[in-house]
Amino acid sequence: LLIAEVNPTDDIIKDIIKTIINDQTSEGAFTWAGWAGADITGGAINALKFAQTKGVAIDNEIITKAKNYLKTQQLNDGGWGYGSSDVLTTGWVMMGIKSLNEDQTAWFKNNKNPWHVLIETLNNTGFYESSWAPGTTDWFATKHAIPALLAKNWPIEPQFLQNQNTPIGNNPGYNNVDSVNPGFNNNTTTTTSTTFATTTIIFATSTLASTTITATT
Repeated sequence: LLIAEVNPTDDIIKDIIKTIINDQTSEGAFTWAGWAGADITGGAINALKFAQTKGVAIDNEIITKAKNYLKTQQLNDGGWGYGSSDVLTTGWVMMGIKSLNEDQTAWFKNNKNPWHVLIETLNNTGFYESSWAPGTTDWFATKHAIPALLAKNWPIEPQFLQNQNTPIGNNPGYNNVDSVNPGFNNNTTTTTSTTFATTTIIFATSTLASTTITATT
């Protein structure tokens, strides 16, 4: 609603913010139907931080508690998930982290950060497999992994191109992406991980694009 320029003082915005804040647990998590999760917490951080940019008063302690919860839930491979790291949960958290303007140095665990999960689990044909149906494409996870790897966070503001053949690097919808390190902030990623991350983005994006073309012909 805020990206659609609804007035931040409108009752509907106030009610939504109040509902989000009241959902936070004593550990700092946000929940889905009462079930605490890192993915929902990442999404809530995005929403609250964006609301702040629109002038909504949000107590920073709420966001700090949420960040600390994510710290406690980070798994040994650098990602997040339910029992083991998964692409969707990790992608949502990465976008939440990006909204905090955090860099990768703050999110290493056992010499790995969240990027590793998204880079290492992309399969050879360019998609992420569904954890509940191995061998099938998890489109929901894939479509969120791409903006996470591009260092974008919600909401992703739509911008339309005059020339549909414009390369992604010249696409204003992807502006402010650090070409040196699209993961978080620059100066913290090695050339090797940057290369792998860039390749991962291109591979996954190509998979989505080719499938879209197939589905519409």
